[in-house]
Amino acid sequence: MIHADDKTITLELALSVAHTRGFPIRHLRVIEHELRRDEAFNSLLADIKRGIETSGLVIVSGNAGTGKTMAGTWFGVWYSKYRMRAMYWTVSGLMSDQKSWFGKQGDKGEEPFAIAKSCALLVIDQLKAEAGTMYDNNELAEIIDQRYQDMRPTIVLTNVAKPKLPEVLPYHIVDRTRDGGALIELQGKSLRGVA
Repeated sequence: MIHADDKTITLELALSVAHTRGFPIRHLRVIEHELRRDEAFNSLLADIKRGIETSGLVIVSGNAGTGKTMAGTWFGVWYSKYRMRAMYWTVSGLMSDQKSWFGKQGDKGEEPFAIAKSCALLVIDQLKAEAGTMYDNNELAEIIDQRYQDMRPTIVLTNVAKPKLPEVLPYHIVDRTRDGGALIELQGKSLRGVA
């Protein structure tokens, strides 16, 4: 089980990867604290770890504030500790970065969609019930599908309830969580502001 006993994941390590990998700094500040005290959070990490160890797709759904983004951030830091490239994007952020990349002149750097398809771990956050454009939805499904085919682990974080997921992602994508991945639904209220 993943636990705080891994003392090499420190706040300093977390901050060192946040700026270049897109992970939210707000969630980095609480990683050490949460790992020391919260068995439910440690259990969530263990469930996600089982899904990504087989290079699977893990979808974590639940109410806002239940620890989804913090868990995704923890795995980004964990992967980075072993010098593996982990990336974090919100759905809208990934689409915006890709569109901006197309508009750049000169040296554009790496294409965001190519990075999303090839990094060791991809964390996609804020998959919403409101449908994006057909292009955005198709591209997101293609990225997740390509990663599944290449056996690269992906964590998708969403407030969309488990029964509604096929309305947001194609059914075949959601179904792939059963092939070595995981579909985790968090219950309960927001933990934000709770001491």
